[in-house]
Amino acid sequence: MKRLTGFLQRAKTLISKEYLMYTGLFFILMAGLYAYMIYAGMASAPKFAYAEF
Repeated sequence: MKRLTGFLQRAKTLISKEYLMYTGLFFILMAGLYAYMIYAGMASAPKFAYAEF
C-alpha cells in the first residue's frame, strides 16, 4: 500500500493540467470521428441488403 501511494503521489506531480487537457481533447476528437464514421456508414447503407433475392 505504501508503494502504491508513493507511486500515485509521483504521478500527480508528473502529470500536468496541459497534458490532461490535450489527452481529453484527443479522446473527444477520436470519439467524435468514430461516431461520425458509424452514422455516416449507416446513412449510406442500403435499406435491404439482399434486394436481388
